[in-house]
Amino acid sequence: MPSRNSNLPPLACEFRHRRPRRCDAHPKEGKSGTAMKRLGAWFALIGVLVLVVVLGNTAYAIFGSQQACPPVGRQAPATGFVGTSDEKFGSNDQLCIAWRPKAYFAKEVQAQSEVEALVTKAKAARDAADAALAATGAATDRPARENALKTAQTDLASAEAKLSGLPKDARVVLFVEDKPTEIGFVARVPAPADADAWEWRPIPLRASEDHNSEAAKAWREVLGGVSLEGSRPVKVGLGDFEAKLPRRGASIEGLKVSAFEYAWLAVGGVGFLLTMAGLVMLGWRTRMLRVRKPDSDEDNPIFSLARLQMVWWFALSLAGFLFVWLTTGQWIGVMTPAVVGLLGISGVSGLAAVAIDTTPATGPTAAARGAQSSGFFADILSDGETIALHRVQMFAWTLVLGLIFVWTVVSKYTMPAFDPTLLALSGIVNGLYLGFKFPENKATAAAAQPDGA
Repeated sequence: MPSRNSNLPPLACEFRHRRPRRCDAHPKEGKSGTAMKRLGAWFALIGVLVLVVVLGNTAYAIFGSQQACPPVGRQAPATGFVGTSDEKFGSNDQLCIAWRPKAYFAKEVQAQSEVEALVTKAKAARDAADAALAATGAATDRPARENALKTAQTDLASAEAKLSGLPKDARVVLFVEDKPTEIGFVARVPAPADADAWEWRPIPLRASEDHNSEAAKAWREVLGGVSLEGSRPVKVGLGDFEAKLPRRGASIEGLKVSAFEYAWLAVGGVGFLLTMAGLVMLGWRTRMLRVRKPDSDEDNPIFSLARLQMVWWFALSLAGFLFVWLTTGQWIGVMTPAVVGLLGISGVSGLAAVAIDTTPATGPTAAARGAQSSGFFADILSDGETIALHRVQMFAWTLVLGLIFVWTVVSKYTMPAFDPTLLALSGIVNGLYLGFKFPENKATAAAAQPDGA
C-alpha cells in the first residue's frame, strides 16, 4: 500500500516531517553519492587551506619581509648618483635605491647657492650704506645716502624672500621603463654646505590599489612584458612627482622585475583547482549542476547547461580577481562592466532555466523528472534525441569567451573589456537556449510517458 506521503510535493513533504528520509519521494542517499560528497569536502578543505597559505605568503611579502637597506657607504655605486642593491625585484618586494641627494638636486642646490650669494651681497650693500649714512652727519648728501640705504634694504628683503621661497623638500617617485609609478618618498633638498654623500632609500614596490589609475596601468604594462621565465629586464630611475620622465642621469639599466614566482603560482593554482573540484564533487549529485536532485542512488538526472555556465563564469571571475590582486596589489575597479554583465547574463539564464524546469505545485516538471543522464557532454549538447545546434552554439561561445578571459588576465593582468557586440551575442545565445527549452521539455515529457498514456 503506498504511503500517504507519496503524493506530497517534495518541499511540502520536507516541511511537514522535517526529515526527508520519511518521504517516499526522497529516499536515503546511496553510498556512492555519500562517498563523493566526503571526497569533495576533503578536496575543498585542502584547497582552501592551500589558498590560505598562498595568501599568507603574499601578505608576508608585502608587510613582513621588508628588510633594512645596507649601511650608508656599503654597496654604493662607484660612479653616478643612483644605484640599487638588488639586480632583481618583484612586484611586492622592497627595493633599496642608493642615491646622492646633492648630485640629484644639483639644479636646486645651484639655485640656492646663487640666491644665498645674492643675499650675502645685498647684506654687504646694506651694511655699507648704513655705515656711510652714519658717517654723514649734517652733510648735504645725507638724503642721497638715505635713499641708497633704503634701496639696499629693499634689495636685501627681495633676496631673502627669494631664498625663503625656494623648495625645502621635494617628492621623488620611482620610474620603471621611463613611466612614473607614484611609488616614492619625500626628500629634503640639500644645502650647498651639505656633504655629497650616499644615502639608501627603501621603496616598497606596491602599485596603486586603484586598477584604473594611470600609475596602475603603467605598472601593468611593465608586468605584461614578463617572459615565460617570470621576469623581464627593465630600466629603473628617479624623477619628480609630476614629471613625465626621470631626471637625466638618475636611471639604472640591467635590472629585472618578476611578476610572480612560479612555485607559488603553481601552489595557488593547485589550491584553487582543488577548491573548485571539491565544490563540483559536493554538487555533482545535487541541483547545483543538474536539473533536479536525484531521488535515489540509481536516479541520474541530466546535467544543466545553464547551471554549468554559471559555475564556469563564477570560477573564472574569482580566479581572475585573485590573480590580479595578488600579483599587482590592485583590487579597486578590477571587475570590468563586461565581466559583471556576463555574470548577470549567466545568472539570469540559470534562473530562467530553473523556472522553465519547475512548476509551483509539483516542483520539477515531468520532463525534468523523467529525463535520465546519458553522459556529461551528451546532456549539455543534446536535446534528448540528437546534438542540438543552439546548445552547441551556447557551449562554444561560452568556451571562446572564457579562453579570451584567461588569456587577457594572464598576459595583461586585467580583466577583459568585452565590447557590447560580444555581450549582445552572449545574451542572444542564452535567449535562444531558453527558448528552445520549451519544445525540448515537451518532447522529453512525451517520451517519458508509457505507451498509450
